[in-house]
Amino acid sequence: MRITYVYPQDETLWYGVEWRCQVPARAINRNGRHSASLIPFEPFIGRDPDADRICERSDILVIYRNLWGKCLPVMQHWMARGKVVVADFDEAYQLIPPSNQEYAAWYEGSVSETVKGKNPLTPITQFKWGVQMANAVTLPSKRLADDWKAYNRVEVIPGFLDLERYQEIDEKPHDGIIFGWSGKSSQFRTLLESGMVEALRQVFLIRPQARLLICSDFKFKLDLLDISTDQILFQSSLGGRNWPSPLGYFDVGLAPLCSDFDQRSGTERVLEYMALKIPWVGSQSAAYHELRNCGWMVENSVGAWQRTLLDLVDHYQDYKLEASQVPYLFSLGQSIDENIQQVIGIYATIIESSQSVLKR
Repeated sequence: MRITYVYPQDETLWYGVEWRCQVPARAINRNGRHSASLIPFEPFIGRDPDADRICERSDILVIYRNLWGKCLPVMQHWMARGKVVVADFDEAYQLIPPSNQEYAAWYEGSVSETVKGKNPLTPITQFKWGVQMANAVTLPSKRLADDWKAYNRVEVIPGFLDLERYQEIDEKPHDGIIFGWSGKSSQFRTLLESGMVEALRQVFLIRPQARLLICSDFKFKLDLLDISTDQILFQSSLGGRNWPSPLGYFDVGLAPLCSDFDQRSGTERVLEYMALKIPWVGSQSAAYHELRNCGWMVENSVGAWQRTLLDLVDHYQDYKLEASQVPYLFSLGQSIDENIQQVIGIYATIIESSQSVLKR
């Protein structure tokens, strides 16, 4: 089987591209029984000759996220030539709240030049068309799959770890305890609304040796967090070029979730903590339900966050030992190399189902 992943080159999307396209492609090629290729979005929709040649040789095209504008007729072109097209995405774009800075892009038509000024329909409307047009949809979480099952056939392909990338990371020497969070700038409000930031402020007053490290492509206005400048750090993730190296500074991983949009999240960021034996604390949510025995989950209240975070500081070595046991072993089972046949199997069933429909 020849699988081709089509991915956007926008650096702000690097994390999703890594987990949904790069990681499975590397594992497929390492396995050797099948082959995988990667095509950037612009050459794909521009019908670049090299991109066309790769698509022509492919059995299945997996298009990540950008289901709008010129992508839709190109999808139709390849489907008409017998190629199976899968739509893959990892966020609940249909639930983006107006407070999210990406809302305007999806609901007011400014998401890309391939859409802007050329189609009166908003990107979210075109996106839904693309989801319906594809032969199937692959998603990282069951809750997100439930949202879209009325539109098309949906299959859950969780985010699996490329463990090789984490085995090379060493703990970076530093004083005190560092709480770490990584994410996009659009997720900034979740830090505040979950109650986590206020809890950290109070913990830092009680335990001045503790600090917060934020890793993101966008340098937040850190003063909005109202945390002392000597207790807050920032590390650019450089479009993923230095990731996951910054995780070597994390003593405790933070995983707050808040809105309905957040609740559709995958478990990728938490799996990274577990693979590095980093204790983590997150919001109680359906998104993390299967990991409830692998970390510490709290209600989204200042008091609940504060109690757990303070206990992590005061008994860090105990938590660190626990993180090296069940959570770490669980993460090993989430290796992409251990699960690549499951991914291939899903693609195979999608191809078989699509071909049987054509024969009717």
